[in-house]
Amino acid sequence: MQEILIVEKLKKIYGKNIVLDGFDMNLYAGNIYGLVGNNGAGKTTFMRIIMGLAKENSGSYRLFGKNKEELLLTDKRKVSAIIETPTFYPHLTGYQNLRIHQMEIGDKTDKQRILEILKKVGMSESANKKTRTYSLGMKQRLGIARALIPDSEFIILDEPTNGLDPAGIAQLSNLILDLNKNYGKTFLITSHHIAELVNIVDKIGIIKDGKMNQEVICSELNEKGIDIEEYIMSHIL
Repeated sequence: MQEILIVEKLKKIYGKNIVLDGFDMNLYAGNIYGLVGNNGAGKTTFMRIIMGLAKENSGSYRLFGKNKEELLLTDKRKVSAIIETPTFYPHLTGYQNLRIHQMEIGDKTDKQRILEILKKVGMSESANKKTRTYSLGMKQRLGIARALIPDSEFIILDEPTNGLDPAGIAQLSNLILDLNKNYGKTFLITSHHIAELVNIVDKIGIIKDGKMNQEVICSELNEKGIDIEEYIMSHIL
């Protein structure tokens, strides 16, 4: 299997607070990986490190088989992320926001690509509406569209269902499954909505006190007749 992200003994300290404490994780191409844990367990800090928004104190990680120091700009563009709630220029349309992002990252593809991506995420009809009129679910979809502009292979989503109603959660879950199954995108997702998360992920990592408590393959638990949600909750607490 092609490795996407391999993490070994990652440690992050803020002041006297140890946020990540020897964290390990393995993620391979084609997976939808769910990372779960209580607030403050280290999920968002870990994602920020992978995206270069924070620096680890020790430990290491590999992306696409390369150590961090070996990564080229082309490698980094294979990864996109929505960490916390995506933000946009409220006075501009969804299309205009994506076009600006396309120019910011130096994407040379034509404007038609944006229209294709908007269609892919089910936002074609809202493309010319100002984003200040968007619902939270629409902003999450537009955020995923933005992540797809560089045609990233690996997409990181931090609590993408926060604030969504059940219909919005279902729509977003279907979109992630479609992008995974039909377009080959690999996902790393954090969520407190464990019941919905277990319906789409292949593997779940349980982070507790900055450490990887356990990694479980959902299909294996299903074969054993184990309730995945109950199992996860028992290891988070």
